[in-house]
Amino acid sequence: MRVRKENVLLVVFWKSLAVSIIAGIIVISITYLLFDYNKQMSTMTVNISYIKDIYSIIFAIFAPFIAIYLFSDWKEQHNKQIIADEAKKLLISIDKDIYFLANLKATLEMKDQKKTLFQEYDDSVSNSVRNFMQNHNLNDEQGYLVSELANILEFEKIRKEYSEVTLLIQNTMNMLIKSNVPIEQIVELLETFRKKFAILNKIYKQNIKKLIFA
Repeated sequence: MRVRKENVLLVVFWKSLAVSIIAGIIVISITYLLFDYNKQMSTMTVNISYIKDIYSIIFAIFAPFIAIYLFSDWKEQHNKQIIADEAKKLLISIDKDIYFLANLKATLEMKDQKKTLFQEYDDSVSNSVRNFMQNHNLNDEQGYLVSELANILEFEKIRKEYSEVTLLIQNTMNMLIKSNVPIEQIVELLETFRKKFAILNKIYKQNIKKLIFA
């Protein structure tokens, strides 16, 4: 975050310098045109007070526009930084989804495949299911926040689709806990979910990274 702040300050500095140089060139050019150069060279007399007045008037005219430009640019950079910071949090959380889903599948694979989930339900299964569900809730909240800040239709569409698939897995697991479906079939179902989920996870992360590096 500190690096991003320094980058923003550098951008503002260089743009301020560029605007100042351009304004200076304009001022010098106008001042030059207002005086008879040949006369100045021959007499070497220049009304310094008059030149100062010209400079003051020109800078007074340009100052508000320069200030508005720099403030608008700073505000845009500041907003991008806020979105990027929130997007980083979402990216970290989204990365955990794949791990928690793989962990849930691996936990079920260690159980008796012929028995039901209800029969084999213990702390290891409970923790795996809970971790996945809790991370889903966290992703939903953080994803919604990032979407509201970024206000990008494509991002919101992907966020909703990702959330729906995650919620489907969550609801399916809740339903299967009390069913008579053998664990081996649940593992196969999770693998089907995992393939689609992995693709969506990758697409979602790509869009999140766009916000981070915007």
